[in-house]
Amino acid sequence: SPPALTSAINHLEEKLGVRLLNRSTRSLSLTAVGEEFLNNMTPVVNDYRRVVDSLNYHRLTPEGVVKVNLPRIVLDLFFQHYFIAFKTAYPDVTLELYTTDRKVNIIESGFDAGIRYSQDVPKDMIAIPFGEKLSLIPVASPAYIREAGEPDTPQSLVNFRCINRCFPSGEKYRWEFISPSGEPSEVAVRGDLVVDSDTAMIQAAESGLGIAFVYQSLVTQQLSAGSLVRLLPDYH
Repeated sequence: SPPALTSAINHLEEKLGVRLLNRSTRSLSLTAVGEEFLNNMTPVVNDYRRVVDSLNYHRLTPEGVVKVNLPRIVLDLFFQHYFIAFKTAYPDVTLELYTTDRKVNIIESGFDAGIRYSQDVPKDMIAIPFGEKLSLIPVASPAYIREAGEPDTPQSLVNFRCINRCFPSGEKYRWEFISPSGEPSEVAVRGDLVVDSDTAMIQAAESGLGIAFVYQSLVTQQLSAGSLVRLLPDYH
């Protein structure tokens, strides 16, 4: 407002100890000192505006390199939906995705971010939810079902040939289920094939090598086509 501007100019004159404006009841004009001050300050003001514009550009248009560490399965599950969408929204960002199933220190390894299962997030890290809830389901080929039949409970899986999932440590994953009544259970299945790749497990199951326990979203097409059949549908 004019009163605020007048007050600011008066304060500046007091601080500098010079008169910048000639004042009359009808007009205002720059003094010689005022003209010199304006000429000297104009480049400074323009530089300030350029700096602010540049900062606003970077704030509104992210750019640079973002390095992310994540499990291989996360890339398989979410690449199309999340990472391609991110690149489309932020084309000036270079996105570097490094997959490993081993536990890696995100900071010490030079990553900007990491994706982890909730139980693997260090307590001193800031975490936000990512992606929808994942569910694992047992599947087998029609040929294997004709040969071996179907389990009627998770516990009966020990009587079937299963494709084991292993961790980087070599430990085998115990298949986890929740019954229709909400009771959780774990089963240490048996089988002569152990892999750490969902793709390999799916291919093995389609080939009739046994029952696989895989992420449901990875076998949607196979279930629709009939090359795989979901087992124990009442358990989750």
